[in-house]
Amino acid sequence: MSFPYPDADAASSGGVRPNATRHTVKFTGQGGEYFRIWIVNLALTIVTLGIYSAWAKVRRKRYFYGNTLIDGTPFDYQGNPLAILKGRIIAALLLSAGSFGARSSTILAILFTVIQVVGFPWLVVRSLAFNARNSAFRGLRFRFDGQWKTLLRIYALWGLATAFTLGALYPSLKARLVQFRMAHHAWGATRADIGLLSREFYRIYLIGAGLFAVGLVAVGLVASVVGVLSMSAATVSGFLYFFVVGLFYLLCVLEWAYLNTRITNTVWNTLELGPVRFESRLRARELASIYVLNAIAVAFTLGLAVPWATMNVMRYRAQSTDILVYGGLEAFVGVNTPDESPTGEAIADLLDFDIGL
Repeated sequence: MSFPYPDADAASSGGVRPNATRHTVKFTGQGGEYFRIWIVNLALTIVTLGIYSAWAKVRRKRYFYGNTLIDGTPFDYQGNPLAILKGRIIAALLLSAGSFGARSSTILAILFTVIQVVGFPWLVVRSLAFNARNSAFRGLRFRFDGQWKTLLRIYALWGLATAFTLGALYPSLKARLVQFRMAHHAWGATRADIGLLSREFYRIYLIGAGLFAVGLVAVGLVASVVGVLSMSAATVSGFLYFFVVGLFYLLCVLEWAYLNTRITNTVWNTLELGPVRFESRLRARELASIYVLNAIAVAFTLGLAVPWATMNVMRYRAQSTDILVYGGLEAFVGVNTPDESPTGEAIADLLDFDIGL
């Protein structure tokens, strides 16, 4: 990828690059502030039977975007709640009609299943395009120009291959989905670029599987000891059982944190956006500890600590990410893109799916 700033030719031909300016991403959101937004969103969504959810989504995203800063400049979310609500109404009508037709006859059921399979990539692409179009930084909007047919081929080829190999090719499928999502994004007129990920993904998943297997053996040994102790001390069997379940839960959290941090670091450290590079330094143990503490806080407060838990994760992810700029951000230019329909994103919300990290 060429660099849209002075001395780009010298940099790409082996010359001395300009010194990079490092900016640590900052997240300034506070639990108390977000709690007020969260509780109002929840209450009004319930009272209005879900109608307010479109406004709730915009308020939530604008708070997150507005409190995520690079070099003192926040991101901006420009989504229109009325457009999102309109898309959700259309989505609900389409899904209701399809569900009714599927129950009416076998032929309609098969037809609707085929439409769902073929339409899934379209929903994903429209959702990504709508979110990108309504996200901006320094007045420049992001955009996504991936084609649903390309995503359909990935699912058809690598998805079926993964199923036939009982999951052995899942890292390749995951890598291609991530590459599709990242490589088709742009900021203004500057497109993103990302290298091949399959080999590193295989290494991450193999190590993760090995660590999980070792952890299962350890938990199994502890469970065996607990079983012996329980037979001789029935009064403490409940506590010991809880202890084993807690160990298994901790193992699952550690496994998830390992995969999440390693994959996130790999993707962002490989991504390029013109003169911009990214450096992600997430650590599995730190992220796992945050999630464990968050889970305990949410459980003991009957869910009221969710806003503080969310802020903890957002803050850690931000402070673990640096932006390296070679030259300057002033070289970026905008490009006009058509408005994206919110219908695809609305259906995605209703079906609750996400192909991203």
